[in-house]
Amino acid sequence: YSVFWHITLMVIKMLYYINCFFFYSLMGFIMESDIFKIQQVNVHSGIYYGPVTTVYGFGIIALLLIKKYIFEKLKCNKLFKLLITFILCITSLTLIEFIGGNTLKILFNIDMWNYTKKQFNFGKYICLELSLAWGVMGCFFIYYGINFFNRFIKVIPKWFTYLITIIHLIDTTLVLITK
Repeated sequence: YSVFWHITLMVIKMLYYINCFFFYSLMGFIMESDIFKIQQVNVHSGIYYGPVTTVYGFGIIALLLIKKYIFEKLKCNKLFKLLITFILCITSLTLIEFIGGNTLKILFNIDMWNYTKKQFNFGKYICLELSLAWGVMGCFFIYYGINFFNRFIKVIPKWFTYLITIIHLIDTTLVLITK
């Protein structure tokens, strides 16, 4: 009985992380698409055919893990906790951006973003300006965003999670074949 309960809890947690991944990948896609419209740039956010930009999904998973395994366990004053969280957000999200940019270049010979024209860039895929923005947005997400968006994520039915996962796997297969 306890093994069944343990497996059930693992599946529920896994579904939560999958829902977070897709929800925030969709939100990132919407955000970037709106920014591109404002800038009047005819660019598609991400490499997928569907409305997801997975770098945001990976970023959110990193932030959820930071919150669970570091933020909630820190026993220090609030200012020091905020500083540590800010540094962890900058580091993890910048690393994900760096890995994502290089992976897209290696696999598909695509530069989805290029920061070489930014003043404090570190190659094409990292710049200080955006790293600081990731730190601020990451802290805001950890302190406020998770609780707000969990109200939506926790009510997503299992069947929908399975359906979205299957659709994304098909989309991934099409991208790997066609791009």
